[in-house]
Amino acid sequence: MIEKELFYKSADINFHVFDILKEEDVELLFKAYPDKEKLRSLLKSKLQIKTMNLPDKTTIEIFLLLTEFCIKNKITLLETCTIFKIISDTIDLFKRNYRKKEIYEFFKKSLLTYSMNRFASQIGILKKETYYAMTNFFVDVIYRRFHMLHYSLTSKIDIDIDSRETISYNLPKVEDLSEGTEILPRNAKILRQYFESRRPKTELEQKIEIVLEFERDKLDQKMDKIFAEQDAVFNEKVDELLKKKK
Repeated sequence: MIEKELFYKSADINFHVFDILKEEDVELLFKAYPDKEKLRSLLKSKLQIKTMNLPDKTTIEIFLLLTEFCIKNKITLLETCTIFKIISDTIDLFKRNYRKKEIYEFFKKSLLTYSMNRFASQIGILKKETYYAMTNFFVDVIYRRFHMLHYSLTSKIDIDIDSRETISYNLPKVEDLSEGTEILPRNAKILRQYFESRRPKTELEQKIEIVLEFERDKLDQKMDKIFAEQDAVFNEKVDELLKKKK
Protein backbone atom coordinates (compact mmCIF):
# COMPACT_ATOMS: atom_id res chain seq x y z
CA MET A 1 0.00 0.00 0.00
CA ILE A 2 2.84 2.35 0.91
CA GLU A 3 4.60 1.67 -2.42
CA LYS A 4 1.40 2.42 -4.35
CA GLU A 5 0.93 5.70 -2.45
CA LEU A 6 4.52 6.72 -3.22
CA PHE A 7 4.02 5.78 -6.87
CA TYR A 8 0.89 7.96 -7.13
CA LYS A 9 2.54 10.83 -5.27
CA SER A 10 5.49 10.72 -7.67
CA ALA A 11 3.10 10.60 -10.64
CA ASP A 12 1.24 13.65 -9.36
CA ILE A 13 4.25 15.76 -8.33
CA ASN A 14 6.61 14.94 -11.23
CA PHE A 15 4.12 14.55 -14.07
CA HIS A 16 0.86 16.25 -12.91
CA VAL A 17 -1.15 13.34 -14.31
CA PHE A 18 -4.27 14.28 -12.33
CA ASP A 19 -4.51 17.84 -13.67
CA ILE A 20 -7.52 16.94 -15.87
CA LEU A 21 -9.14 13.84 -14.34
CA LYS A 22 -8.69 11.75 -11.22
CA GLU A 23 -9.23 7.98 -11.14
CA GLU A 24 -12.71 8.33 -9.62
CA ASP A 25 -13.66 10.62 -12.54
CA VAL A 26 -12.46 8.02 -15.03
CA GLU A 27 -14.49 5.31 -13.28
CA LEU A 28 -17.64 7.42 -13.74
CA LEU A 29 -16.87 7.84 -17.46
CA PHE A 30 -16.29 4.11 -17.91
CA LYS A 31 -19.55 3.27 -16.12
CA ALA A 32 -21.49 5.67 -18.38
CA TYR A 33 -20.29 3.89 -21.54
CA PRO A 34 -21.82 3.22 -24.08
CA ASP A 35 -24.40 5.97 -23.37
CA LYS A 36 -22.75 8.72 -25.46
CA GLU A 37 -25.07 11.50 -24.33
CA LYS A 38 -24.36 10.71 -20.70
CA LEU A 39 -20.65 10.54 -21.51
CA ARG A 40 -20.78 13.97 -23.18
CA SER A 41 -22.56 15.45 -20.17
CA LEU A 42 -20.02 13.96 -17.74
CA LEU A 43 -17.07 15.09 -19.83
CA LYS A 44 -18.42 18.61 -20.05
CA SER A 45 -18.96 18.91 -16.30
CA LYS A 46 -15.61 17.35 -15.35
CA LEU A 47 -13.54 19.33 -17.86
CA GLN A 48 -15.21 22.64 -16.93
CA ILE A 49 -14.08 22.17 -13.35
CA LYS A 50 -10.52 21.21 -14.20
CA THR A 51 -9.60 23.61 -17.02
CA MET A 52 -10.04 27.23 -18.09
CA ASN A 53 -10.30 26.90 -21.89
CA LEU A 54 -12.23 23.64 -22.08
CA PRO A 55 -14.74 22.45 -22.96
CA ASP A 56 -16.18 23.23 -26.38
CA LYS A 57 -18.09 20.97 -28.77
CA THR A 58 -15.03 19.82 -30.75
CA THR A 59 -13.02 19.15 -27.60
CA ILE A 60 -15.82 17.11 -26.05
CA GLU A 61 -16.02 14.93 -29.18
CA ILE A 62 -12.26 14.32 -29.09
CA PHE A 63 -12.43 13.25 -25.45
CA LEU A 64 -15.48 11.11 -26.19
CA LEU A 65 -13.44 9.20 -28.81
CA LEU A 66 -10.56 9.05 -26.34
CA THR A 67 -12.81 7.53 -23.64
CA GLU A 68 -14.04 4.87 -26.08
CA PHE A 69 -10.43 4.20 -27.09
CA CYS A 70 -9.37 3.67 -23.45
CA ILE A 71 -12.29 1.32 -22.76
CA LYS A 72 -11.79 -0.79 -25.90
CA ASN A 73 -8.04 -1.06 -25.31
CA LYS A 74 -8.49 -1.86 -21.59
CA ILE A 75 -6.38 1.11 -20.50
CA THR A 76 -5.91 1.38 -16.73
CA LEU A 77 -7.39 4.26 -14.71
CA LEU A 78 -3.99 5.87 -14.07
CA GLU A 79 -2.99 5.56 -17.73
CA THR A 80 -6.32 7.13 -18.75
CA CYS A 81 -5.71 10.11 -16.42
CA THR A 82 -2.29 10.50 -18.04
CA ILE A 83 -3.65 10.21 -21.59
CA PHE A 84 -6.30 12.86 -20.90
CA LYS A 85 -3.51 15.13 -19.60
CA ILE A 86 -1.42 14.60 -22.77
CA ILE A 87 -4.33 15.18 -25.17
CA SER A 88 -5.54 18.22 -23.19
CA ASP A 89 -2.08 19.81 -23.45
CA THR A 90 -1.98 18.93 -27.17
CA ILE A 91 -5.39 20.53 -27.80
CA ASP A 92 -4.20 23.64 -26.00
CA LEU A 93 -1.53 24.07 -28.70
CA PHE A 94 -4.28 24.26 -31.36
CA LYS A 95 -5.88 27.09 -29.40
CA ARG A 96 -2.51 28.87 -29.38
CA ASN A 97 -2.14 28.50 -33.17
CA TYR A 98 0.81 26.09 -33.20
CA ARG A 99 1.81 24.49 -36.50
CA LYS A 100 1.23 20.84 -37.44
CA LYS A 101 4.86 19.79 -37.02
CA GLU A 102 5.13 21.57 -33.65
CA ILE A 103 2.03 19.82 -32.32
CA TYR A 104 3.29 16.44 -33.51
CA GLU A 105 6.69 16.99 -31.87
CA PHE A 106 5.03 18.05 -28.60
CA PHE A 107 2.75 15.00 -28.55
CA LYS A 108 5.63 12.66 -29.35
CA LYS A 109 7.82 14.07 -26.58
CA SER A 110 4.95 13.97 -24.05
CA LEU A 111 4.12 10.36 -24.90
CA LEU A 112 7.74 9.30 -24.53
CA THR A 113 8.13 11.19 -21.26
CA TYR A 114 5.27 9.24 -19.70
CA SER A 115 6.24 5.91 -21.31
CA MET A 116 9.94 5.49 -20.53
CA ASN A 117 11.34 3.03 -18.05
CA ARG A 118 12.39 5.71 -15.60
CA PHE A 119 15.27 5.86 -13.15
CA ALA A 120 14.78 4.98 -9.50
CA SER A 121 13.49 8.41 -8.47
CA GLN A 122 10.93 8.53 -11.28
CA ILE A 123 8.36 6.24 -12.88
CA GLY A 124 7.05 4.83 -16.14
CA ILE A 125 3.27 5.23 -16.36
CA LEU A 126 2.23 4.12 -19.85
CA LYS A 127 2.81 0.51 -20.89
CA LYS A 128 4.47 -0.24 -24.23
CA GLU A 129 1.14 -1.44 -25.68
CA THR A 130 -0.57 1.78 -24.61
CA TYR A 131 2.27 3.83 -26.08
CA TYR A 132 1.84 2.31 -29.57
CA ALA A 133 -1.98 2.37 -29.36
CA MET A 134 -1.90 6.08 -28.47
CA THR A 135 0.36 6.77 -31.45
CA ASN A 136 -2.28 5.27 -33.74
CA PHE A 137 -5.04 7.23 -31.98
CA PHE A 138 -3.13 10.48 -32.54
CA VAL A 139 -2.65 9.72 -36.24
CA ASP A 140 -6.29 8.68 -36.82
CA VAL A 141 -8.09 11.27 -34.72
CA ILE A 142 -5.82 14.34 -34.60
CA TYR A 143 -3.09 14.28 -37.25
CA ARG A 144 -5.38 13.31 -40.15
CA ARG A 145 -7.89 15.98 -39.11
CA PHE A 146 -5.32 18.67 -38.38
CA HIS A 147 -6.70 21.40 -40.66
CA MET A 148 -10.28 20.87 -39.48
CA LEU A 149 -9.21 20.91 -35.82
CA HIS A 150 -6.96 23.91 -36.42
CA TYR A 151 -9.90 25.86 -37.82
CA SER A 152 -12.28 24.68 -35.11
CA LEU A 153 -10.00 25.08 -32.07
CA THR A 154 -7.84 28.10 -32.92
CA SER A 155 -8.98 31.18 -31.03
CA LYS A 156 -10.65 33.73 -33.31
CA ILE A 157 -10.11 37.46 -32.73
CA ASP A 158 -12.76 39.90 -33.96
CA ILE A 159 -11.65 43.53 -34.36
CA ASP A 160 -13.98 46.50 -34.81
CA ILE A 161 -12.35 49.61 -36.33
CA ASP A 162 -13.89 52.92 -35.29
CA SER A 163 -12.68 56.12 -36.96
CA ARG A 164 -14.21 58.41 -34.36
CA GLU A 165 -12.12 60.18 -31.75
CA THR A 166 -11.36 57.87 -28.85
CA ILE A 167 -12.85 58.69 -25.47
CA SER A 168 -10.39 59.83 -22.83
CA TYR A 169 -10.15 57.74 -19.68
CA ASN A 170 -8.19 57.44 -16.47
CA LEU A 171 -6.07 54.44 -15.68
CA PRO A 172 -7.37 52.31 -12.79
CA LYS A 173 -5.87 52.80 -9.37
CA VAL A 174 -2.87 50.56 -8.73
CA GLU A 175 -3.26 48.52 -5.57
CA ASP A 176 -0.56 48.63 -2.92
CA LEU A 177 1.75 45.58 -2.87
CA SER A 178 1.12 45.16 0.84
CA GLU A 179 -2.51 44.38 0.06
CA GLY A 180 -1.60 41.56 -2.34
CA THR A 181 -1.49 37.81 -1.74
CA GLU A 182 1.67 35.81 -2.28
CA ILE A 183 1.35 33.14 -4.96
CA LEU A 184 3.81 30.26 -4.67
CA PRO A 185 5.21 28.98 -8.00
CA ARG A 186 4.16 25.41 -7.24
CA ASN A 187 0.50 26.52 -6.89
CA ALA A 188 0.29 28.27 -10.27
CA LYS A 189 0.74 26.17 -13.43
CA ILE A 190 2.25 28.95 -15.55
CA LEU A 191 4.71 29.99 -12.80
CA ARG A 192 5.64 26.37 -12.16
CA GLN A 193 6.38 25.84 -15.84
CA TYR A 194 8.42 29.07 -16.01
CA PHE A 195 10.66 28.24 -13.03
CA GLU A 196 11.06 24.63 -14.12
CA SER A 197 12.20 25.81 -17.57
CA ARG A 198 14.76 28.19 -15.97
CA ARG A 199 16.19 25.55 -13.65
CA PRO A 200 19.53 24.09 -14.86
CA LYS A 201 19.22 20.44 -15.89
CA THR A 202 20.72 17.88 -13.57
CA GLU A 203 22.99 15.11 -14.78
CA LEU A 204 20.06 12.67 -14.44
CA GLU A 205 17.80 14.90 -16.58
CA GLN A 206 20.53 15.18 -19.22
CA LYS A 207 20.75 11.37 -19.38
CA ILE A 208 16.97 11.19 -19.71
CA GLU A 209 17.11 13.66 -22.63
CA ILE A 210 19.60 11.37 -24.40
CA VAL A 211 17.27 8.39 -23.99
CA LEU A 212 14.28 10.50 -25.10
CA GLU A 213 16.13 11.58 -28.24
CA PHE A 214 16.86 7.96 -29.09
CA GLU A 215 13.21 6.97 -28.56
CA ARG A 216 12.02 9.98 -30.60
CA ASP A 217 14.13 8.81 -33.54
CA LYS A 218 12.53 5.35 -33.34
CA LEU A 219 9.05 6.86 -33.22
CA ASP A 220 9.88 9.15 -36.18
CA GLN A 221 10.78 6.12 -38.27
CA LYS A 222 7.52 4.38 -37.31
CA MET A 223 5.43 7.47 -38.07
CA ASP A 224 7.20 8.09 -41.40
CA LYS A 225 6.37 4.52 -42.42
CA ILE A 226 2.69 5.00 -41.47
CA PHE A 227 2.47 8.28 -43.42
CA ALA A 228 4.20 6.77 -46.44
CA GLU A 229 1.72 3.87 -46.48
CA GLN A 230 -1.20 6.30 -46.24
CA ASP A 231 0.17 8.42 -49.09
CA ALA A 232 0.65 5.33 -51.26
CA VAL A 233 -2.97 4.24 -50.75
CA PHE A 234 -4.22 7.76 -51.44
CA ASN A 235 -2.17 8.13 -54.65
CA GLU A 236 -3.34 4.71 -55.85
CA LYS A 237 -6.99 5.71 -55.40
CA VAL A 238 -6.41 9.00 -57.21
CA ASP A 239 -4.82 7.18 -60.14
CA GLU A 240 -7.80 4.81 -60.31
CA LEU A 241 -10.24 7.74 -60.41
CA LEU A 242 -8.23 9.47 -63.14
CA LYS A 243 -8.20 6.28 -65.24
CA LYS A 244 -11.98 5.94 -64.91
CA LYS A 245 -12.48 9.51 -66.11
CA LYS A 246 -10.41 8.82 -69.23
